[in-house]
Amino acid sequence: MCSYILEKLINLSYAARKETAREKQLKEEEKILESVAEKTGKLRESVAETFRSFCHAYWLRYEISVIVLQFRYLTLLLSPVDV
Repeated sequence: MCSYILEKLINLSYAARKETAREKQLKEEEKILESVAEKTGKLRESVAETFRSFCHAYWLRYEISVIVLQFRYLTLLLSPVDV
């Protein structure tokens, strides 16, 4: 009878250690997933900021082109005409 109880206690102890190890592993996996989610969020923000910067630069390039064309047109209008 004592050996049966001792065996059950050993099995319970082993199961408890196994459960504790599993909980520890789950916590580590949760930390990894949180880290990945955080880095993914930062990457997404970085890509969005890069895209906004690109769009802004493209818009500025367009605005400069329009100004240059307007300047050329005005210089043609104001230039003396040879008759």
